[in-house]
Amino acid sequence: MQDDFYELSFENGIKYKMYLPFKDSDYIQKTIFHTKAPYEIEMLKDMITRIKPNSNILDIGMNIANHSLFLAAHNFKIFAFEANKKMIDIARKSIEINGFEDRIFIYEMGVSDKEERAYYKKENPYNFGGMSLTLLNEEETKDDYIQCKSIDSLNIQDEISLIKLDIEGMEDKALRGLKALILKNRPLIYVEANYVGDLIKVDRILSSFNYIHMDIFGSSPTHLYYPIEKLSQNELFKNISYKQALTRLDYTHYKQNNFIHNNLQNILNLDRKLEKEILDIKKEFLKLLNKDKEIKELKNTIARHKKMLCFRWGKSLLSAIKNPFKFIILPFILINDYKKFKRDLKKD
Repeated sequence: MQDDFYELSFENGIKYKMYLPFKDSDYIQKTIFHTKAPYEIEMLKDMITRIKPNSNILDIGMNIANHSLFLAAHNFKIFAFEANKKMIDIARKSIEINGFEDRIFIYEMGVSDKEERAYYKKENPYNFGGMSLTLLNEEETKDDYIQCKSIDSLNIQDEISLIKLDIEGMEDKALRGLKALILKNRPLIYVEANYVGDLIKVDRILSSFNYIHMDIFGSSPTHLYYPIEKLSQNELFKNISYKQALTRLDYTHYKQNNFIHNNLQNILNLDRKLEKEILDIKKEFLKLLNKDKEIKELKNTIARHKKMLCFRWGKSLLSAIKNPFKFIILPFILINDYKKFKRDLKKD
């Protein structure tokens, strides 16, 4: 196990170790191992410049504690949330070897806007960080379910300066379950949104909390939101173009959904028509195939008859009747036909 600990060091003299047992397969661990730097290092550097030293941070979607370890090494206090037990076990080993137990506090739970149960459909050994939770209905039962709840229900008393949120498509539910904490503390929020639909949902919620989009990091990507009261007029104007673009995306998304809804019956009718036409084409094709089979069988029958001795002699007799010379030498022709027939039999 000691072989799977790797030290990361920085220009400011800070260094710590990370436990990377799946460095050969898992995307994040492999990236850290090969780059010898934390995953999403540019975003992490940005975080520590925007908040005061010794601030409190929520790391929602801790994974192997990549972000938490970097922030703890810079003397921040982290409340880390993770639902995947395998990732928690890996994170604990890194926390213990660095002595960060008094800086990183792990909550083993799923994060949502209410109490509900969820599970992972299957493990992805090539990208543990890309695994998403599937919610269970009230009637469904599963032995190894994960309990989800809102962070507001935990009643965290510490003042939170920053939230990092990356839980694979459940970010909007987590934000609704963070409303009281966000309105009270007004933290900076770094939230992942891989798809336009996810970003629209996140932006609607954070806009209702009087937050504005400020920046984008990484290829995932992760979006930085600021409380509107913490921005200058110039910073607000800089973000108008982004809001206009997002509004257009939202409107386009609505129009597409509306078009599909209004034309659904036409689409279904067209589908049925195409299905009937394809069926008719298949029938005609089968007829042609059957005809082709009949022709092939007839050709094979003719070929077999042509090889028969009676056919050969009959052909020679008809030819001899028309030609007096052939009629005279007919016995020799028939003997020759017989010899050819015997040779062909041996070949077959």
